[in-house]
Amino acid sequence: MKEQPSYYAVLTADVRYSKVLKPNEKLLFAEITALTNMNGQCFATNKYFAELYDVSVETVSRWVSHLEKLGFINRTIKYKEGSKQIDKRFISLATPIDEKINTPHDNKVKTPIDEKIKGNSTSFNSLSLIGDFYPNEASLLAVNDHYGSVENRVLHIAVEEFKDTVINKQGNPYKDLQSAFRNYVRKDWLVSFKAKPQTHAQMRGKVIQAQTANLDQLALQKSMKKLEQANG
Repeated sequence: MKEQPSYYAVLTADVRYSKVLKPNEKLLFAEITALTNMNGQCFATNKYFAELYDVSVETVSRWVSHLEKLGFINRTIKYKEGSKQIDKRFISLATPIDEKINTPHDNKVKTPIDEKIKGNSTSFNSLSLIGDFYPNEASLLAVNDHYGSVENRVLHIAVEEFKDTVINKQGNPYKDLQSAFRNYVRKDWLVSFKAKPQTHAQMRGKVIQAQTANLDQLALQKSMKKLEQANG
């Protein structure tokens, strides 16, 4: 049985006036309310939302994680019997909405839901904790040892890259996110660190080096000119 969005979506005041949610995250919340069934559950996949709003699955994953982190929604994972492979993922609203608001949907707004649930072997622990992940002291030392001092902006981008990788990871789940992050750092698996921008001091050093090279070239040209005049 395919779920269909109701004709109306709900945007609660706490979401509508939130100072930390992005506009698209608020829109996603409203879409979730439109897809919530009579049991208060939304079974739509990240792929469905990605196709609906023409964004990447990774982008939707970040939106969902942020909504969950701020306490607006809850995610529940069901695994296939006898394994750690995900069978179903459903979203529920942290604050139930009055059933009177969930009016029957208009047949004109039927939108297909992808029936295939994205399966992976990421552990529930990883999925539930990744939204709050930030490198601890040992992990920050690993970054410093491997790359030297990095800007906070570069670190933030690398952390988000790591989160996306964990969420979409196939294979054995991570038992310790901090250890996994340090492993990614030491094996150069995070592109964000390798593409880090140069510091102001580094750029200034290159400018000075170029200026010095130019002065040396001018001095050489003057010496050659004097030598030619002397021999002339």
